[in-house]
Amino acid sequence: MAVREKELMHVIMEDLKALFNSLKEETFLNSLLNKLNVKKRNILKELEKVQSEIEKLRNKKLEYVDLYTENVISKEDLVEYRELTDSKIKDLQTKKAELNEKLQECDNEYYAINIGKKLKDVLNLKELTPQDLHSLVEKITCKNDGTVHIQYSFVNLLQET
Repeated sequence: MAVREKELMHVIMEDLKALFNSLKEETFLNSLLNKLNVKKRNILKELEKVQSEIEKLRNKKLEYVDLYTENVISKEDLVEYRELTDSKIKDLQTKKAELNEKLQECDNEYYAINIGKKLKDVLNLKELTPQDLHSLVEKITCKNDGTVHIQYSFVNLLQET
C-alpha cells in the first residue's frame, strides 16, 4: 500500500495544528520550559560527574608512574594500567562530548516558544516545504499494513522529564 505524499503532509499538518493549539496555553509553555530546565540541570550534573571521573583517572595514572619509579610495580604493569586507563578516559571523553551536544541543544531557554513560533509560521503556509519538513520531522516509518508513524524532532522535549 503506497502512502501518498499529500496524505502524509495532511497528517503532519493536523498533528502540528493540534500541538500549536496546546502551545497557546501558557501553563503548557511553562511546563515545557520547566522540563527543559530540569533536563539542562541533569546534563550539567552528569557532565560534572564525567569530568570528575576523568580527573580521578588521570591522577591515578600519575600514582602508577610513581609506583613504577619506586620499583613497586613492573614496567609491564605500568603499560597495562596506562592502556586500560587511557581507554576509560577516551570513553569518558566521548560521553562528555555527547553530553556537551545535549547541553548545546538546551542552551536556548526559549526553545518551546521558538517551536510555537515555527509552528505558527508553518501553519500560516498552506503546505510544508522540504526545509520545514526536515526541521520538524525526524523520521517517518511505514509498516507493511500501511500504518504510518511520524517521529517529530521536538517530541523529546515534550516527553523527557
